[in-house]
Amino acid sequence: MTGLPDRPMRAGSSVIDITGGMFGVIAILSALHQRQASGRGVHVTSALFETTAFLVGQHMAQQAVSGEAPPPMSVRQSAWAIYDIFDLDSGERVFVGIVSDTLWQRFCAEFALTDWASDNDLATNAGRVAARDTLLADIRTLFAPMSLADLSDRLDRAGLPFSPINRPGDLFDDPHLSASDGLVPVHLTEGHPRRVQPPNYRACRLSLARRNLPCTATSRRPANITVRCCKSWGLMSIRLPP
Repeated sequence: MTGLPDRPMRAGSSVIDITGGMFGVIAILSALHQRQASGRGVHVTSALFETTAFLVGQHMAQQAVSGEAPPPMSVRQSAWAIYDIFDLDSGERVFVGIVSDTLWQRFCAEFALTDWASDNDLATNAGRVAARDTLLADIRTLFAPMSLADLSDRLDRAGLPFSPINRPGDLFDDPHLSASDGLVPVHLTEGHPRRVQPPNYRACRLSLARRNLPCTATSRRPANITVRCCKSWGLMSIRLPP
């Protein structure tokens, strides 16, 4: 589902490994919760193949209902009329999604598009999808001369889903991550210290991301690192009964 019809491509992140690990953690937490009631542990498994099957389940369901194999996301017709990447004259790019009738009216109001706002043929998503090619061409013309900062301010004011197209390296100086203290320093053997995004432990109400982890990228004994980290977190006493 990633890439072109005749050229499948790897996703831009290790999605299966990360998600498989998350499923494993969810299963462990569920087992610990169940143990509090039953007093017994359970056998926990997590597999990459089943994780992959789960992630494409929506496409399997679509094929089962429609009888047609879904095309890759790169060439699929969007369910919404405006859900696209727009090029600016500056060379920058921005994604914009208008996914409801309310957002359409906000968009029209912000950019003074009174004719579109009052056009009954464009009042619903179905009507806008029918006029998609014309709308996209006009919106590209509208957005192109704007600066990214100005366009972002207006889209934000209208409450529209949008995002500049960034590269991973752009996140080192991301205002949101900086303001929320979302990056932690990582010291390597050579080179300058960098700040990277830690796992989102906050969602689990844990504080591991706030601790000074006694782990470096220089050790060649990952098992020892794991033991040392677990000891520092006070986790070595946790055991599941057989």
